[in-house]
Amino acid sequence: MLAEADFAEFRALVEGQSLRHLRRYLDYGKRVRQASGLTELHQWLGRILLDREAVYGMEDKAFAFEIGACEWFAMHWEQLNYPEPGVVTVAGAVDKVLLVRLIVAARSTSERAALARLFSERYGRTWAWVRERATQLAGNEAPDSVQNSGPIEAGVIISGWQPATVLFMRFLEQLEKLDPLPGGTAAADAAQRELEAAEREE
Repeated sequence: MLAEADFAEFRALVEGQSLRHLRRYLDYGKRVRQASGLTELHQWLGRILLDREAVYGMEDKAFAFEIGACEWFAMHWEQLNYPEPGVVTVAGAVDKVLLVRLIVAARSTSERAALARLFSERYGRTWAWVRERATQLAGNEAPDSVQNSGPIEAGVIISGWQPATVLFMRFLEQLEKLDPLPGGTAAADAAQRELEAAEREE
């Protein structure tokens, strides 16, 4: 998992990493381009994000987090591009990690779309990549699922088929305990509903 003392470093790493390096990590870009090996990729992301034995470094966690975010965004593309985005105000320092968490935990589609618009304005290259990935999901393949027949290295036991983003959502749940989102209980409840909805798709 992620220790409180490491959270600032984690956020800085996510903020500073480039799309080019992101696409190279675990051959993410190649896997997407070839539409193969994505189930294995999602398994690795879960192992890295939910690692309790400190096997993986902070850079690995930063890359895994952003890839997980890209995949979640691509699978929720229609919601993120809702034609009537609302108006949102985000107080304090805003970075990529915070925006991703706020988007996932949004209480309504219009709020989610407004936050997604802010993300697209700040991180245009990543947003263009997500658009490409969403197009691929819509045209060529169903949303990838993670199959795991035993315990994840992190010690989290998951059996059967899992939607690709469940492990990413579980990591976000851990971040909420470490650093609660603005909006307190409402934001936490919204994030929990997203996780439960993903798990019901199993």
